[in-house]
Amino acid sequence: ALTSHQLVFDRTFAEKHNVKVMGGFEYNYNLQRDMGFFPFNGNVGYLDNRFSTLTSTMNWAPNADSSLVNGAAISGYNSRFITAWNSVFARFNYAFSGKYLFEASFRRDGSSNFGPNRRFGNFGAVGAGWIISDESFWQNIPVVNFAKLRASFGTQGNPGFATSQWNASFGRVAGVTYLGQPILLPTRLFNPQLSWSTVYQTDIAIDFGLWNSKVTGSLGVYQRTSTDILFARPVQVSGTGYSRTIFVNDPESEIRDRGIEFNVSSTNLEGKLRWTTDFNIASNVNKVLSLGDLGPDAIDVGPGDARILLGQPQGVFFLAEFAGVNPETGQEEILNGERILATQENVRNNRKPVGNPFPKAFGGFGNTFFYKGFDLNIFFTYSFGQDIYDDGAKRQVGAFLNQWNQRRDVLDRWQRPGDQTDVPRLTLNSSAGDWNNTTRWLYDASFVRLRTLQLGYTIPKDFLSKTKLQNIRVYIAGQNLLTFTTFPAWDPEVTRATEDPGVGNVSWNSPYLATPQMRTLTAGINIGF
Repeated sequence: ALTSHQLVFDRTFAEKHNVKVMGGFEYNYNLQRDMGFFPFNGNVGYLDNRFSTLTSTMNWAPNADSSLVNGAAISGYNSRFITAWNSVFARFNYAFSGKYLFEASFRRDGSSNFGPNRRFGNFGAVGAGWIISDESFWQNIPVVNFAKLRASFGTQGNPGFATSQWNASFGRVAGVTYLGQPILLPTRLFNPQLSWSTVYQTDIAIDFGLWNSKVTGSLGVYQRTSTDILFARPVQVSGTGYSRTIFVNDPESEIRDRGIEFNVSSTNLEGKLRWTTDFNIASNVNKVLSLGDLGPDAIDVGPGDARILLGQPQGVFFLAEFAGVNPETGQEEILNGERILATQENVRNNRKPVGNPFPKAFGGFGNTFFYKGFDLNIFFTYSFGQDIYDDGAKRQVGAFLNQWNQRRDVLDRWQRPGDQTDVPRLTLNSSAGDWNNTTRWLYDASFVRLRTLQLGYTIPKDFLSKTKLQNIRVYIAGQNLLTFTTFPAWDPEVTRATEDPGVGNVSWNSPYLATPQMRTLTAGINIGF
């Protein structure tokens, strides 16, 4: 349920002073209920002869394990999530002579995600703009017909992913009973102080128009600093009696993003043939400035050995350096000043931050052509300088031979002394270290992709004059038709599919069998009446 109300005052005084004031409030309530059923240990085979869809009529399969048939054939789950937001907000805009601009805003947000002691947060921003091209001294610069300088500073609340994580919870622990009966134990500690993470952002930019706005664009820089970041911190067993975590705002945590953004659009040709171009490029440098007393494994969300480490970008890879395959034994080796065997212990003791999950530059460029009713749009996206840890590959190139399909790389495996290869010998011993997290699976994920290719034709209105139709356009389009990359896996642009927000915020560039984006072809017709 959502309700939002706004009140706006907008008036111009003495023809030069424009004042606009807006105030409002908003309330958002969300209730999510999940219920489902699934076979117990995969032993359900069919519905009974009455073809009822009731779960009570679900039977055991004829070949089910005889030790299980006395129990329920199905199991299930039932969950409910409730979140609520309550906000009040206001904004003030002032313009003098249409060229000196000022804006201030404020909002107070409350969220059920946080504890009762610190549920509400106050956030605001100020900004100013100057349309320099409206000044008299600018009239002697005919090439630049429009120029606007703008800057802003403000704070923003980040609700994070701590849905109701402030509250205590209880649950069953496998194997723990009292007098032979299952019991409930605390699974999460109560923290009424859990609150918003605050983001401070500064932006400075210039917008421009050249040659009567045949070329328009903007160039901007920004800095965004996140503080009081939400972490799930381990709790000592000696202090609580059990090993669990507690969500807290770490007052010493700080992560900074600095970036630059540039975009430009141009009209290259006009007339019977019209040609326009759009181009944008951006770069973002992310760095963890402070983590208090947290060590390298304190924020270990598990997959791909991605970490949040001091002085490194968020989600940096924490891996041992792959040194190749021993040509005499066929075993994987890593570097530790010298080549050593890649056992699980050696790999863990020789990890270091490597790679960068953020691209050095990314953006898109496209061209659109119009000629006698035909239109053609070609749009590319690109990204350069980022790395991907292919977390699924280590199970598809030599490991889990009896369970997983293998990639063609295994054809280049070590087979006899003297073989020179980067694929170790095959083994059925899962503890042999042949699927440890090392830079063996770290790849450059730069790419250029033909995102959109579309050809259309609009029927001339002369042919439609005797109909009630305003326009007809037919088209054929393709998405993701071509990708140019050295990344050897399925798709360099996918992220890790996960329902765990902690994993999503740290290990997003460690995909695990992520489904590649679809290549699609579409044909259609647009009709206007």
